[in-house]
Amino acid sequence: MAEIVLTAVINKAIEVISNLITEGSSGLHWLEEDIRWIERETRHVWSYLDEAEARQDENHLVRNLVQDIEDLAHDIEDILDTLLPWLASRKSKGHLGCLTAASHVFSCGNDTAQHFVGEIEKIKRKIEDIDRLRTTYGIVDRGGTRSGDTWDPRRSFLYADESEIVGLEQDSDNLETRLLDTDLENGVISIVGMPGIGKTTLGKEIYRRVRHHFDCSAQVYVSQEPSIRELLLDIARQVGLEKGKFEDPIEANLGEYLRGKRFLVFLDDVWNTRTWDCLKLGFPNKPMSGSRIIITSRNTGVGRYIGGESSLHLLQPLTPENSWKLFSKMVMISRGRNAVDLQGFEYIGKKMVEKCGGIPLAIVVTAGMLRERERTVHAWNGVLKSMSQDDHGELSKVLATSYKDLPSTLKPCFLYFGLFPEDHEIPAFQLINMWAAEKFIIASGEQDVEDVAEDYLNNLVARNLIQVASRRFDGRIRSCRIHDLLHNLSISIAKQTNFFRSISGGDKHSNTDSSSSRGRRITYNPSNTREPDHFGANYEILKVRAMLCFDTNQYLQEEDFVVSHQLGGLTFLRVLSVETNSFLSSVPDEIGNLRLLSYIGLRGYYRGSLPSSIRNLKNLTTLDLRECRGICLPTCIWNMKKLKFFLLHESATFTTSRRLKNEVSLSSLRILDVVNCRHLEPHWLHKFTSLRKLGIRYPSTKISEILSGAGPILTKLENLRLTGSYPPTGKLNLYRYESLIKLHLGIVIEKLPDVKEFPRNLTKLSLRFTELEEDPFYTLKKLPRLEILKLGHRSYVSKELVCSGADSFPQLRVLKLRQLYDLENLLAEDGAMPELKTITIRDCWKLKVSKRFLSRTIIER
Repeated sequence: MAEIVLTAVINKAIEVISNLITEGSSGLHWLEEDIRWIERETRHVWSYLDEAEARQDENHLVRNLVQDIEDLAHDIEDILDTLLPWLASRKSKGHLGCLTAASHVFSCGNDTAQHFVGEIEKIKRKIEDIDRLRTTYGIVDRGGTRSGDTWDPRRSFLYADESEIVGLEQDSDNLETRLLDTDLENGVISIVGMPGIGKTTLGKEIYRRVRHHFDCSAQVYVSQEPSIRELLLDIARQVGLEKGKFEDPIEANLGEYLRGKRFLVFLDDVWNTRTWDCLKLGFPNKPMSGSRIIITSRNTGVGRYIGGESSLHLLQPLTPENSWKLFSKMVMISRGRNAVDLQGFEYIGKKMVEKCGGIPLAIVVTAGMLRERERTVHAWNGVLKSMSQDDHGELSKVLATSYKDLPSTLKPCFLYFGLFPEDHEIPAFQLINMWAAEKFIIASGEQDVEDVAEDYLNNLVARNLIQVASRRFDGRIRSCRIHDLLHNLSISIAKQTNFFRSISGGDKHSNTDSSSSRGRRITYNPSNTREPDHFGANYEILKVRAMLCFDTNQYLQEEDFVVSHQLGGLTFLRVLSVETNSFLSSVPDEIGNLRLLSYIGLRGYYRGSLPSSIRNLKNLTTLDLRECRGICLPTCIWNMKKLKFFLLHESATFTTSRRLKNEVSLSSLRILDVVNCRHLEPHWLHKFTSLRKLGIRYPSTKISEILSGAGPILTKLENLRLTGSYPPTGKLNLYRYESLIKLHLGIVIEKLPDVKEFPRNLTKLSLRFTELEEDPFYTLKKLPRLEILKLGHRSYVSKELVCSGADSFPQLRVLKLRQLYDLENLLAEDGAMPELKTITIRDCWKLKVSKRFLSRTIIER
C-alpha cells in the first residue's frame, strides 16, 4: 500500500509544482522549494521500500517501519490534496481572494501560509526519523531488484508425473495438431491465461505427446527472476550439447548446436519480454524447418511478442462438469486405496467446486485441504467455511505473485476492481474515469489521461488479471469483469493495506473493525439490517477519496451516509458512485463542499433536482447520469469549465433560465449524450470545440442546419447520435466531418442523404425508426469504409433489400437486421459484400435469406 500512496504523492507533488510555477512571482517560492524537497525525499523512501516490505514478516520492527512509511505517505497526500484547491483558488480569485478558500481548507484564516510551513516541517521530521530507522535496521536501497536465488516449488511441478489431464483434452488435441503442422507461423505456440488455470499442465502434456517427433528436446521452468545462464545450461544439458562447450559463450555454442537439429523446447512461465530477449540468443536465427518452441505465460503480451498473434492459445476456466470431474479424481487420489465414492458429500463438494471458479489449481488445492481431514460432513464443511474466508493457501500465493509483478502504476488500478461486487460487469468508461479522478493516471506525451488509462486496462487484460466482457465495434474494451478468485485477492490485499474498506450487511468481505478505519476508499452495500451509523464519527472517515454504493436490493434510505447531509464533510472525496434499483434520495446541498470531487455517477429513480451548489465543484470532469431516471439539473452545469463527460438519461430535464441562452462555457466537453433538444440552444454547438461524442434527442431543423453548415463546427466529432424526431428532421450533410466514424440515426427521414453527404470516413452506421421506403442499400453500398451496418426497428418498411454490383459494400464485415417486419427477401449479386463475415437476424419473421448468405447467418430469438 505504501508503494501505491508514494506513487500518488509523487504525481501530486509534480502537479503542485506545475501550479506553483504558473504563479510566477507571487511570493510562494518557499513553498515550491519545500514541495520539490518532499518529491525528492519521497523517491528516496520509495527506493528502499521494496526491501523493507520483503523483510517485514521476519522482523516486527521492520513491519512498524513499513507502517510508518504508509502513514507518512498518507500525511503527505493529505497536505498535497489540500494545497491543490488552494492554489486553484489563487488562480481564479487572485492573491487577495485566496484567503477565503484557505480558511475553508484549514480553518486558519490569515495564517494559512504559516500553517503550511508547520505541516511541512512535521513531514520533514518524519522523513528524517524513517531514514534513521531504516539505517538502524540495515535496510538498503536495492534499486527495486529481487534476489533470484530463492527456491520456487513450481520448478519441481514441471517435472512431476501426471498420468492424466482433465478438461484439457480438446486443447491438447488442437495444440498437438498445430504444433506438428509444417506451416506453423514462427514455429511457436504460446499458452496464456490467468494464474492457476492449467497452462503448465497443458504445456507438459503437449511436450510429452510430441517430443519423440524431434531430434532433441528440453523443458525448463523460467520463473519471474531467472538466471539466464543457468537456463541456457539446463537446455544445453537436455538437448545433448557436449560439456566442453558449456563455457562462455554458451549462447553461441548452444545456438550453433541447435542450428543442425530439429528441436523442441518448452519454456514454462515466462514473465516478461526481457527474459526472452536474453534467452533467444541461445537459439539459431534460422532454425531447422520443423523446430518448435512452446511457452506458457500469464501475460498475453509476452506470448504475442515471442510468437506473434497466431501463436496465442488463451486457456479458459473449466466447465462445471469438468471441474467436478477433476475434483472427484483428486479427492480419490488423495484417499489412495481407502478412496470411496462421494455419495453423501456431493452437495458440499459441488459447493467447493463452485467457489473454485473453474480454476484447476484451486480445485487441486481444495482436494489437498481435504486430504488432511477426516472424511466427515463436519470436516468438509470446515473446509467449505475456510474457502468462504478466502483461505486457499498455496493458491493465494500463486495469485499474489501476479499482483506483486505489476508496476506500481497498475497496482491501485487492479485493487480498484475489489470495490465492485462479485461477478459485476464493469463499464470501461466508468472504471477509466474513476482512475483518472483519483489521479492514478498521468497524461503522457500526446496521449491524454483517458488514453493512458485505456492502455493500463489493456495491460491488465494482457496479464490475464482481468477478463473482457464485451468490446466496441473498433475492438476497444466496452466492459470487463474479474474472476472471483482474483476479486477475492484484490479484496484481501486492499484489507491488508487499507486501500479500501467494505461495508455490507452480512457480506463475507465486510471489514468494519477499527484496523480498517484508515481505508481511503469505501464500498458500501446497504442491507435490510439497519444500523444507525455504518461509518462511525471518526476522523479517518473524513479522508476517504472514493465512495461506491451498490444497492441491488433496494435498501438505500435517506439517512444513509452516501446521500445524507454528512456527505459534505468528506472534503477529500474525488469519486462518488451510487447505484440503486429503487428511488434515490436527493443529493444534499452540502455536496458543494467537496471541492476535489471529480467523478459523480448516479443510477436509480431520482426524486427532485441536483442542488445548484454543484457549481462549486470546480474539478468535476465526469457527470454520469445515464441510468438516473427523472433527474432535473441546474443550468449552472453548462458553465462548468472542467466538465469532460456529461451523460444523461433521455428523461433528464433542466431548470429554466433565460439568462443562460448566451452564456455557455464547456470548452473541455468531450461527450454530451443524450440531451433533449429543448434544453440545448442550437448556437451552443459552436462552443463545444472539444466534443468527440454528441447525442441529441428530438433534434430540431435548426440543429440539422447548423450541423450541415458550410464548415464543420465540431471538428473532433467521432460519434453522432440523433434520435426521437417526428415529424421528419431537416436534411443532413455530414460529409465535412472527417473524424466522424460512427453515426446513429433514430429519426424519421424522408430519404437517406446522398452518398456524398455521409461522413467520408464512416465505419459504423445504425438506422432505427427512419421509416425508409426506398432500398437503403442503393446508397449505402457506395460508402467506401463502412464496416458495420445495423438496420433496426422500422428503419426500412419495404419487402426487399438488394445488393447489386461487384463493388458494393467493399469493406462491410457485419450486417445486423432487427425487427424489419415487412422484409421478405435479402438478395445480393456475386462479388457483392466481399468482406462480409456475419449476418445477424432477429425478429424479421418474413425474411428469406439468399443461399450464398446461409453459412454466415446467425438467427437470434
